[in-house]
Amino acid sequence: MRFDTPVYFLTETEGAYDASTGDYSDPVATEQEAYADITNTGTQTLNLMYGNIKENSLTVRTREFFAGQRMRIGSKVYSIDTRRKLNNLTTYIVREVQ
Repeated sequence: MRFDTPVYFLTETEGAYDASTGDYSDPVATEQEAYADITNTGTQTLNLMYGNIKENSLTVRTREFFAGQRMRIGSKVYSIDTRRKLNNLTTYIVREVQ
């Protein structure tokens, strides 16, 4: 297993309320870089998760745990559907956000 593909976990923090102006500040987006092993999700797993085949679904494995709800791989953004923490790696099943 090679952890050679850079992935970026996206976390967005909501803007804070400014009582003096009555406005909210802009949300702040942060990215955390990690290296992962990426494969296509198997047919059996797709049927268990979604009930049918979803295109652009990937299985991503990292050595660290990340709590973000989205992930960027290259220029595509993926939604994290499930995450499973194992002894020495974390497995994420993600699908592409249109």
